[in-house]
Amino acid sequence: MPKTRRTFSIPSRNGAIVLEFEVPAVSAQNLSLEAWCSSYILVQHLREMTSDFEPALMSLRKMHDERLPTFNGDDAVSRIGAPLFPSSGVGVLELGSGIGLVGLAASSLWSVPVMLTDLAPIVEPIISNVELNAKTLASNGGSACAGALDWDEPNTLSLHNGTTPLSLQASNLDAGQKAKIILAADVVYSEEHPRILTKAIFAWLSPGKEARVVIAYPLRIAYLDQVRELWERLDNGGLISIREERVRADNGDWDDEEEIEWCVWKWKE
Repeated sequence: MPKTRRTFSIPSRNGAIVLEFEVPAVSAQNLSLEAWCSSYILVQHLREMTSDFEPALMSLRKMHDERLPTFNGDDAVSRIGAPLFPSSGVGVLELGSGIGLVGLAASSLWSVPVMLTDLAPIVEPIISNVELNAKTLASNGGSACAGALDWDEPNTLSLHNGTTPLSLQASNLDAGQKAKIILAADVVYSEEHPRILTKAIFAWLSPGKEARVVIAYPLRIAYLDQVRELWERLDNGGLISIREERVRADNGDWDDEEEIEWCVWKWKE
């Protein structure tokens, strides 16, 4: 399978973190796997969000060395670099990970485990990129693993090691075991996305004042109604936007994209 390789530099407190990605020629739901501008924009701004997320991040770092239970006597996530997923909770969850840029950048910057998810055909490329960047993540106190999550049926999250899936059920988790932070970039490019994306968010987001949702999307003219619908559904579900910003990429690699908007949400008090 042909692959391209891309390198991204992520601003951090101690300089820049460099992550490498292989992008194979695969697709899901008629969309090819590639890096999108909204992911790039979001990772450029993750550092400035850290102070608001610090209470959640501090508790997540305490989980960092915990492991998932074994499955039939085997380490079901050994191929994706355990200990990468805390047995006591989801922690940070990325929806629609694509190549994994946002999730791996967040793990490196925040020094926490991150769970990257996408449709099943995309999981193996994510796993490959987790492995490709494992040393970089570890040197920055982070880690990551990958699994399949269908937003329209979001209760089941299936970790994959190539042969044996290990499933997590959102409905079986205690409130404190769900994600304290959910990340999603370039997730509004279909009429159905506002409905199913919010289904996934509300299935996996932990209650409480520390919980946050971070979403980035290009303001494509064709999908502005869907962006408005997404905001309405998040608001009706009990979330409120506490920060939003519109920016453009600072280089010519993304000239096919419109202005990018990113926003941060929390539960209403």
